[in-house]
Amino acid sequence: MKIARTGSVRQQVGPFDDPHWLFELKHDGIRALVVFQEGRARFLSRHGHWLNGYAPLAAAITRQLSANEVILDGTIAAPDKSGRTALSRLLQKPEEARFYAFDVVWLNGQDTRAIPLLSRKERLRQLLPPNSKKLLYVEHILEYGTVLHRIACRYDFQGIVAKRADIAYDTGSMRSGWIEIANPRYRQTTARAGSKAGLYRRSARRGQ
Repeated sequence: MKIARTGSVRQQVGPFDDPHWLFELKHDGIRALVVFQEGRARFLSRHGHWLNGYAPLAAAITRQLSANEVILDGTIAAPDKSGRTALSRLLQKPEEARFYAFDVVWLNGQDTRAIPLLSRKERLRQLLPPNSKKLLYVEHILEYGTVLHRIACRYDFQGIVAKRADIAYDTGSMRSGWIEIANPRYRQTTARAGSKAGLYRRSARRGQ
């Protein structure tokens, strides 16, 4: 199984509409890959380090995946009662962590990175258990990024991610077909800066 790097994302100010793009809510947490092989799920950070701090979540995912080998891309995050996620909440309550999966880059011996995104997302939807509380599929809408961005701002999500619907999985290009569009009024921004500093200190101590 080829363990890939996480796909690259560039940033942009302001949402847009385009029929060739899909749009997802951005969850505030830790970007990671789920690497499932030999009957065990583990988390790999975007920097290529194993994340050992979320063993209960990894164990839950192990029980729920039925494939032989899988690599999923997504975010480890902890939602509140309304479904909003914040990095500070994840660090304070790691037992409430979920994995929000938005892509599949390896499936049962096949490198799926060259497959168009919409097809990968359909495979991902079919792979994930429909009623799981720990392993969640990230929904998307086509074309109308301005509408989703307005919703993200209204309900205080971190922002949205725009993705070319027909693009392959990109692991390094600065011209990536994935664009992060932030919520400029995101209330967790200050708390997130402090939480991120704490995360880096913890990661350094744990070898993550």
